[in-house]
Amino acid sequence: MKSIILTLFVFGAMACQNSSATSPSEISNEFSKDRVTEPVKTNAVAYFASGCFWCVEAVFESVKGVGEVESGYSGGTEKNPSYELVSSGKTRHAEAVKVYYDSTIVSYSTLLKVFFGSHDPTTLNQQGPDRGPQYRSVIFYQTKKEKEEASIYITLLLK
Repeated sequence: MKSIILTLFVFGAMACQNSSATSPSEISNEFSKDRVTEPVKTNAVAYFASGCFWCVEAVFESVKGVGEVESGYSGGTEKNPSYELVSSGKTRHAEAVKVYYDSTIVSYSTLLKVFFGSHDPTTLNQQGPDRGPQYRSVIFYQTKKEKEEASIYITLLLK
C-alpha cells in the first residue's frame, strides 16, 4: 500500500508542477473521469485539503472504494470564490477535495492514511512547488467520530 501511495504521490507531484501556472480552463483532462472503472456506490463523504486539488483528486481517485472526487475550495470567507481569487491567497480558502466513498469497502481511517501518506503536512502553506495558504494541509471533518479518528491518527504520527 505504501509503495502505491508513494508512486501516486510522485506522479501527482510531477503533474502539479506543470499545473500551478495554468488556469482550470487550460488544463487538459489528464485525470479523465471517462476512464473505464467499475462504478462505486457511495454512502459517505470526506473532505481534505493537501495541496493542488487536481493532484489530491488523482490520489484519492486511485483508492479502491472511492467513487467520485470533486475539486473545490473550503475554509474561506468568500462565497463562490473563483480560481483566480483563491490563487491570490486572500480568501482564506484551501484547495480541497470532496471524496465520495463506500464505507463498506474503504474506511475513513484508510482515507486518513492516504491523506497523510500523500503529502507533507508539516510544510506551512505549501506542497511541492505550490506556495500560499490555499495549499495548506487541512482535514475538514464532518462528525465527532471523524474528528476523533483524525486526532488519534495525528497523535500516532507524532509519537
